[in-house]
Amino acid sequence: MSSDSETPENLGAQMTTEKTKSRVLLLLESLWMRADHVREAAEFARARDTELEVRLVPSLNDAPLGMMRRTDRALLQDLQTMVETADPEAKAKFSLDRSENHLQALSLATREESELIVTAHPSATSLRSDAATFLLRHTMIPLLMVRPTLPTQHIVAATDLIDPSLPALDSAWTTAQRRRWKLTTVHCRSPLLPSVPISPFESGDAFIEPAESARRALQRAHESLGIERGVEGVVTLPPTARSILEHARRARAEMLVIGNHHRTWLRRLFFGSTCESVVRASPCSVLVVPAGV
Repeated sequence: MSSDSETPENLGAQMTTEKTKSRVLLLLESLWMRADHVREAAEFARARDTELEVRLVPSLNDAPLGMMRRTDRALLQDLQTMVETADPEAKAKFSLDRSENHLQALSLATREESELIVTAHPSATSLRSDAATFLLRHTMIPLLMVRPTLPTQHIVAATDLIDPSLPALDSAWTTAQRRRWKLTTVHCRSPLLPSVPISPFESGDAFIEPAESARRALQRAHESLGIERGVEGVVTLPPTARSILEHARRARAEMLVIGNHHRTWLRRLFFGSTCESVVRASPCSVLVVPAGV
């Protein structure tokens, strides 16, 4: 798994802000992790031919006292054993951050050079609500929140077809191709002002029925991103989060992909956040792709 030189004694015990080469970063708040989290992170790292780092970031408020009393070496050794058990083929390095300011440690992790951050879904493990919210609102790196579900090999990607959500659609198609999974795209179109285009793929033709116009716009988006014609596209109506979640449940999705527009706190106060609502109620793992990725 790791080279002989990568023993727990030599593995970095404290996180730094120095740039490292691109990798997939698996963030854990405790040693009570499911094998699904390791396998998802390792699968993404293998698919992207990049390094996997597994980092333990225990919360001083929530972590068991016995874990906090253990030495860094013992914790890293246990972490390595658990990863090897979950995925014997995973090639990873390990690190530990005992910072007293838990959210600051998470903030530093989001600013490092990573291709993807993997952590547990807030309802699937002990990931605290404030930590999950912090990661969703502040990371500009794609974030995969793993929630165990049936292996249906089906990805559902949600989009409103405006520019900030297109990277999520592209990431969903790339992931589906790499894993040879089925992909379904869901476009939630507002019924208001149907003749006014809200995305570069809509024509704004007042003589075309709104639902048909939305279906054509979704098809044009597929063609623009190189998504194959056989990929199913579904058009739904608001409320957006509920429509996305209902389709994910009906499709028995194994993974849901959604874009994150990173609204300001004031816009979240008045309009809410579709991304956060979907993540918290999702029946499966969620890949959140920030705008501009």
